[in-house]
Amino acid sequence: MFRLAIILSLLFSSGSFALSDSQKREIKKSVDNMKAVLPRRVDQMTTVVDTWMRDNTWYMKTVINIGDRKINQKIADFISEYIKDQYCRPPWEYIDAGLNISNQYYDQRGNYLFVASVNKRICGR
Repeated sequence: MFRLAIILSLLFSSGSFALSDSQKREIKKSVDNMKAVLPRRVDQMTTVVDTWMRDNTWYMKTVINIGDRKINQKIADFISEYIKDQYCRPPWEYIDAGLNISNQYYDQRGNYLFVASVNKRICGR
């Protein structure tokens, strides 16, 4: 029994489990539904402009209208923590199955700023 627990623990922590086909279909449906209403303004500065799914990762391209200001590390960390708070909560079935969520941030000119991601490890699962 102890050996089985160790083997299962290694399998789960190694990331060898992946989203099931039905989970991928459900996420793809969510992605398609979200895509239908894009671009979507989140707040006065933030707009989600695109979303797509590749393998086990759900991507969202987000534009932050910051004018000529810069995004410093403190602001990027704050946004990353916010994203973590939004996605690292029950139900855990998708995160536990290996879903990665990648929020890619760009300025209004299309310049890459940073990425805020969540996955099983970041969520402490």
